[in-house]
Amino acid sequence: MIPFVVQATPATQQLGAWTIGARATYQDAINAYGKPSACLPRKPRQAFATAVWRTEGFRLKITSLGYIPPGKTFCTDPRHVYVDTAIATGRRWHTTRGLRIGDSAAKLHRLYPHARRFWQGWGVVQVYSHCGAGICQGEMHWVPRLAAVLRNGRVASFVFPVGAEGD
Repeated sequence: MIPFVVQATPATQQLGAWTIGARATYQDAINAYGKPSACLPRKPRQAFATAVWRTEGFRLKITSLGYIPPGKTFCTDPRHVYVDTAIATGRRWHTTRGLRIGDSAAKLHRLYPHARRFWQGWGVVQVYSHCGAGICQGEMHWVPRLAAVLRNGRVASFVFPVGAEGD
């Protein structure tokens, strides 16, 4: 187990003890970290729910564009619900290069001089990839595998855009 380390390569994403697969399910997170502290079901007309592990300091944005059995919800059917985004916010989380929650933007740019700005934050690990689902007609773009989000000039969270939505 690699406690509280976030890391990524163009092919992998790692949130501590959990290797987040391309088709990561909510059940995979439960298998790695146990049941969440809370799962906040989607509101009407929202396509996502949020599962929160307070002690570990992370949350998942979960969804499914596929089948959910009758009587089940995103929170009650973890095997059929997928991880769209994983977000680490606890102060113990850090990268392998030593960037921590709470560190300055200057430290981020010193440790990751090639970080690119994305809507998810600063891509500290990124890959040149096809854009999916017709969003950009299959063109190649840089996309983050691990991003650091800044708030008031400090690292507020680490974000893994996963995009496993079960379609």
